[in-house]
Amino acid sequence: SKGLSMTLRVDGGFQLADPRGLSLGEKRAEVTLHNRGDGKKSEKLVVEVDAHLSEDSVQTVSLYCKYWVVNCLGLPVQVKHGTHGSTGSFNVPVSVPLSWCQDGTVPLEEAVPEEMYTMENFRPSMFSYKSRDLFGNKALFRVASSKWSRPVSLESPGTTGDLHVACEATGRVYSVGLSVQLGSGRFRRTKVVTIAPRFILLNTCTMPIYFAQELPV
Repeated sequence: SKGLSMTLRVDGGFQLADPRGLSLGEKRAEVTLHNRGDGKKSEKLVVEVDAHLSEDSVQTVSLYCKYWVVNCLGLPVQVKHGTHGSTGSFNVPVSVPLSWCQDGTVPLEEAVPEEMYTMENFRPSMFSYKSRDLFGNKALFRVASSKWSRPVSLESPGTTGDLHVACEATGRVYSVGLSVQLGSGRFRRTKVVTIAPRFILLNTCTMPIYFAQELPV
């Protein structure tokens, strides 16, 4: 009858969360973890707690993160909160082998199969907002050393789009595809945000092919 007290540790540089009490019968709560200390660039990860009390008073507690970011670009990606003056960002290392995008292993316009979540090479990164502003929350993305993208919403599962981010150091403009889908099975509470190349060129000729990107004037 005293409920549950728990703490949480997550890999990826996050500190041990403060103990969080969960009263018997409480249905929803959250646990906040911090990384990079308490400096100006410290970022928070909010882990949701979903509890269910059965008729025989057995409480089942599920922990989940609202967003997974799956990086299929083969390049480092960063994501951060696009409003409220956020300075810290989440690093999103490459989540899957690039070949998975080439052969269609990672579906971009439908839910990721549940069996993929347990594959050894599938390593999504967790992301959360600082607030629960369903309509105001936006995310910014950056590829390698590029500028930050325009703000985008991650709230509508089943949507796809594209981002164009410029890198002044190399003169390149990265054109990437963005997909938001609901997780499947026991991961249904999480939105899976997949970042992948918009174009993949496969040369099946016997001679090399050269191509260049035409930048807008």
